[in-house]
Amino acid sequence: MAPAGNRIVALGLLYTLLSLANGTAPLRRVAAEQPESLPDRVLELAGRDLGPARLPTVHDPVPDAPYTVSLGPEILPLEPAGTLVPAYYVRFHLQQPLTLNLQLELDPDETINLQPARYRDDLQNHGGGWELAIREPGPRVLMRETRTGTRHTPLIILAESGEPWQGPPADREWFDVSHLAGSGADNPQTDELQAALDACAQSEQGGVVFFGPGVYHARGLVVGSNTLVYLAPGAVVAASTGEASFPREFLLFDEAENSGLAGYGVLDGNGHLLRGSDGERSITLVRFLNSRNVRAENVLLRNAAGWTFHIIGCQDVLVDNVRVTGDWGVPNTDGINPDNSQNVRIQNAFIYAGDDPACVKTTNRYGNDQPSRNIEIRDSTLMTLKTALKVGTESRQDIRDVRFENIDVIHSSRGIGLWMRDGHTFANILFRNIRLDLLEFEGERMSGEPFRFCIQDRAGVGTIRDIRVEDVQVSAPYRAQFTGRPGGELTHVVLRNIDWQIRPAHLKQEPLPLTAGWVVDPANERPLSGNPLIVVHRARHFTFDNVTLDWRDVPDGPWDRVADLQDSHHIPLDTLQHRHKPFPSPNEDAPPPRAGSEEP
Repeated sequence: MAPAGNRIVALGLLYTLLSLANGTAPLRRVAAEQPESLPDRVLELAGRDLGPARLPTVHDPVPDAPYTVSLGPEILPLEPAGTLVPAYYVRFHLQQPLTLNLQLELDPDETINLQPARYRDDLQNHGGGWELAIREPGPRVLMRETRTGTRHTPLIILAESGEPWQGPPADREWFDVSHLAGSGADNPQTDELQAALDACAQSEQGGVVFFGPGVYHARGLVVGSNTLVYLAPGAVVAASTGEASFPREFLLFDEAENSGLAGYGVLDGNGHLLRGSDGERSITLVRFLNSRNVRAENVLLRNAAGWTFHIIGCQDVLVDNVRVTGDWGVPNTDGINPDNSQNVRIQNAFIYAGDDPACVKTTNRYGNDQPSRNIEIRDSTLMTLKTALKVGTESRQDIRDVRFENIDVIHSSRGIGLWMRDGHTFANILFRNIRLDLLEFEGERMSGEPFRFCIQDRAGVGTIRDIRVEDVQVSAPYRAQFTGRPGGELTHVVLRNIDWQIRPAHLKQEPLPLTAGWVVDPANERPLSGNPLIVVHRARHFTFDNVTLDWRDVPDGPWDRVADLQDSHHIPLDTLQHRHKPFPSPNEDAPPPRAGSEEP
C-alpha cells in the first residue's frame, strides 16, 4: 500500500488537463501524463493529507438541511439525494480513520438508526451532538426513527477508498473538454461534446474524453468504441432541460467495444424537471446497448428521469464502485438493470432508488432476444421503496446463472423477489450472505416482505427452479410468499441458514389477502387460511435447512399460524425452528391437499 499522501495522487491526475488546457481551442488533445510530470501546484494539491479528500461540489450547500456534518472546524457540504422526498448525501475520499460530528434536532419520540448494522457501535451520542467514527471506506445511511419504527430523512455518507486511478496507457490520447464547462443551462454544449466523443472513437488507439471540474449541459450524448469518458471530481454533466424533445437516454454507449465511464464526477439526469408534471417522460440516464467489454467505475449517477443504468444486449460488463441516488417514491426509477445480457459483474455499488435497485430482466427491447446469463451482483449496499434484489418482472427469455452475494439491504421495503410474468425459465439463481433490514411504508401494500417468488401469466407461463437462498439475516414485519401457477412450476427451492427476526407490523395489522394481478390471475385465485406468516401455493420440493423464525417481538400477532400450504408437495415445514412461537403447531401447518391435487 502506498503512503497516504501518495494514494491521493489520483486527485492530481484528475486535475491534470485542467492545468494544461488553455480554454481557447475547440478540442484540446494532449498526451497522457504520468503523475511525476505534473505541475508542482497540482502535486501539492494532490499530496495534502487532511483526513478526507473532500470531493469538490459545484452547487451551494443545501439550505436549511436538517443535518450539519463537520470534520473538526470544517463543515462538509450536503448535496440533495432526491427532490420529492428529502434526502441528503456527503461524499469524500477516506485517507485515514476519522470522526464526523453530526448536529441535528430530534423530536422527543425519535432516535437515530444507522445502517448497515455492523457500523452501529461507531455512532455515539455525546449530549451536544453525535459522533460517527469512519474507520473504513463504504456507504453508511442514517435515518430518524420513531417509536413505531417509521424512518425518514436519510443522510447518506459515502466514504470512498481513495485508491489512485492509474490513467490510460501512454499511447492513448486525451480529448479535453474542460473549456466547455460553465456555459450555462440555456447554452447546452451537445454538439461540441459529441464532436470530442466522435473524435476519440475515430482515433487510431482510442483515448480519454476528459471532463474537468465544472458543470456541462447536453441534450444527449453517444459513446463509441475505445472511448473512456472520465468525469473528474467536481465535474457534473447534466441533462439539458430546455429542449422540447429528448432522446430515450442521456448517455448512450451504442455498439461500443472497449469503452467505459469512470471518475469521481457526477452524471445528473435532472429527472425532477425532465419527467414533467405528469411523470410520463421516461429518459434513461445511462444505457449500455449491444456493447462488449464495457465498464463503469466510481461515478455518481443521480436524479434520473427513468431507469438509471440499463445494460441491454451486452457482454463482458464491469460495474464497480458506482453510486446511484434517485428520487424516493418515483416509480420506474430503477438503479442498475442487466437485461438480455451475459457476463455482467456489478460490485461495490451503493444504490438509493425509488424503484428496484438491482434487477435482472429480459425485456427483448431494441431487437434483443438472447437470455440473461452469468450475472453477478455482490459486495453492495441497496436501499429502495420496492424490491431490492430482483429477477423479473419481464421474462421474455430465460434468466439463468445469477448470483447475489454479500449485500446489505437497508431501510428498505422488500427483500428478495423472483417475479415471472412472461413465461420462460428462471434457473440456477443464488442469494448468499444477504442482510435484509425491511420496513413498512405507507401506500406500499407489499412492504415488509422478505421473499416473494411468483409465477403469473401476462405473456406466457414458465418455470422457476433450482433456487438457493443461503446465509440470510432477516429483520422484517411481513409475510413470505411462494406461489406458482397451473402449467408453471415453482420447484426445487432451498432455504438454508436463514435467521428471520419477525418485526412488529404497525401499518398492516391485518395481513392483506393474496390479490389478483400480484400473485396469480383471477381464475386461479386462492384464499388464505387464517393469517399465515409463510404462504406456499402450487409449489413442490422445498428444503428448509436451519431456518429459524424468531417470534419474540410479535407475541400478540397478527400472525395466527406458521404457514398456509395449498396444492403443494414435499414442503417439510416440520424442519423449521422457532424462538418463542406464540401459538402451537398442530396439523394446521400442513392441511390436506385439495381434491385432485395429489402428487402424480
